[in-house]
Amino acid sequence: GVLAYYNLLCTNQRYQLYLQSNLCQHIGDWLAYIASLLAMERLLPGSSTAISGLVAMRMIPNILFASLGGVIADSFDRRMAMITLDFIGAFVVLFYLVALYVESASMLFAVSFARGTIAALYEPITRSIVPQLLPDEQDLQRSVVLSGIAWSSMLISGGVVAGYVGAYLGIEACYILDSFSYCVSALLMWNVWGKFNVAAGEAPIEKELENVGFSICETTTTIFSLFLLFKPILKFLFKMLELVKYVWVCSFGILLVMKSSGSFTWGAADVVNVSFTQVEGDEKASSERLGLLYSSVGLGCLLGPLVANYFTDIKEPETLQLACILALALMVVGWFGIALVGSFHWICFFTSVRSFGSAIIWINSTLLLQKLVPKKILGRVLGLDFGFAMTCETIAAFIAGLLEDAKYTNRDISLSACVAGAILTLFWIINHEMERGVANKSNIESSDNEEEYEVTIT
Repeated sequence: GVLAYYNLLCTNQRYQLYLQSNLCQHIGDWLAYIASLLAMERLLPGSSTAISGLVAMRMIPNILFASLGGVIADSFDRRMAMITLDFIGAFVVLFYLVALYVESASMLFAVSFARGTIAALYEPITRSIVPQLLPDEQDLQRSVVLSGIAWSSMLISGGVVAGYVGAYLGIEACYILDSFSYCVSALLMWNVWGKFNVAAGEAPIEKELENVGFSICETTTTIFSLFLLFKPILKFLFKMLELVKYVWVCSFGILLVMKSSGSFTWGAADVVNVSFTQVEGDEKASSERLGLLYSSVGLGCLLGPLVANYFTDIKEPETLQLACILALALMVVGWFGIALVGSFHWICFFTSVRSFGSAIIWINSTLLLQKLVPKKILGRVLGLDFGFAMTCETIAAFIAGLLEDAKYTNRDISLSACVAGAILTLFWIINHEMERGVANKSNIESSDNEEEYEVTIT
């Protein structure tokens, strides 16, 4: 109950600091993102392709670099990696101000890509550190719910704050606040004590080469010395080969596309949201409406995990998979409602319904992987999962932008998203009935022994 969540926050100071750091990250993310949508509308008014391009600049780094973030998480101290990325992010965000000053859409794209790269590296690191902070499974489930509440609460407040700050203080103020939030996040993580390097004690790359048949002798010393110039690349390749082998042999690999299914279904949202909130010739009113619509997203994301938590149990992973499937169906209902109604208030309501489902999918698909995957490879698996999800969201957003510029209405795009969601829901229902993923309890049991995995990769 509520008391268990209260006890978790009161008794685990390290997790408390981590959660506060997450709050700073999330409100900064939404300040920057909503400000960027408003800035792009100012620089290239009426261009849906430009909006979808901006969404792509935010998502593509996740496709390219999330796996690298997973390797960093499994190779270095996760806490120090988070602090380093926070300080880099605080500096990079300031270049948004330069882009606005010179009125350059190209520079806005570039800075969005750079910020997206930092977020892509950060995501698998921040997710994989949680099981180290909370070894107890029940606490782990509670932490995922709390993280969802933190994310959605910051979206509610961040949407309102970004909308009104953009309207009354200017878009530039949103970016300054984002930079400040990065700094506060880094300082909070600095106070989290302990070592979070899961690679400690690993065999050096030289030993790994010998294990795959590369014998070091005097005749190969020179070649090997040159070879070691590429040691970081080699280490990355070995980590990725280890990941590929694990995903190939594990019995629940299909779960890596659960989040992607949700991402493809909600991917069009950012493009149509901008269109829904535009008031021609009134940037102030547009800012306020966009902030309110994203706050509606946050409200749905807040309620979804709280309700789902009463019907799911981490000790029964099948319940988490079922919750994700039902959440996909709920997203279909949300899109169908958005397509039918015309009032902005009803659009906000059905947006909350859609995001109710999207938050359940995001949180429970992550929780499934955190439970099933060994800690030493968790960062890479979460990075791969995140990369797949962002790829699907980018594709959906880009298609939505092209459709809107081709004069298709928001109703047409919403119905298309509804149909896509319905197909994916049917796909997952069939897979669940065929006992794939964690519907088959033997798949869960085969993942419980981490030592068994150690043997399979040597």
